[in-house]
Amino acid sequence: MSLEFKFFHNCMERLSRNKVEAVILDTIGIEGRKKSILATYHGRYHTIGMADLRAVSVDMIPVFSCGCRSTDTEAMNVVEVIKEVQEICNGSVKIYSGNGHTTSRVAAGMVFLSFGVVAAGRVLHKPTKPLGKKRIAGLRKNINLLNRIGKLLREEPTLGRVIASRKHVDVDRVNVRKLIEDMGYLIL
Repeated sequence: MSLEFKFFHNCMERLSRNKVEAVILDTIGIEGRKKSILATYHGRYHTIGMADLRAVSVDMIPVFSCGCRSTDTEAMNVVEVIKEVQEICNGSVKIYSGNGHTTSRVAAGMVFLSFGVVAAGRVLHKPTKPLGKKRIAGLRKNINLLNRIGKLLREEPTLGRVIASRKHVDVDRVNVRKLIEDMGYLIL
């Protein structure tokens, strides 16, 4: 499927002479059979099914699509999706947009650290005040650790699921999850 998306993308790029520099991410719920591995009961919608996480270009050309559990948030899968999108688009994507969990602080921080892609879109919880001096100092102090986390996420994007699903991820007595959230706070 990935090869087909890449071929389709390359054909559209050659025909239109437009590079995909921005993508829009969103999920759609799909009613599924109980036999599917990804099919789970969703408490909010009271259905059994799965979610399809899709990425489209600004021109509404499909770039990527993957199935995930309906109980997963978009932030849990955003690093994996951006990795695939970057491979399909030859690394030309510089910005992604979405709503809700797609543009959460942790998702924005993870994607920026791992691929240098900036998040844009509707923010669920608007910041009430700017990031404090202590937190900015903490980011500066741990910049090497953040770079290593970005490299780790780039090489192993499934770790984004762990970071997005936990409130505390400690490395050397530093809450890396909080650092990533602060980085996303600055981006958003």
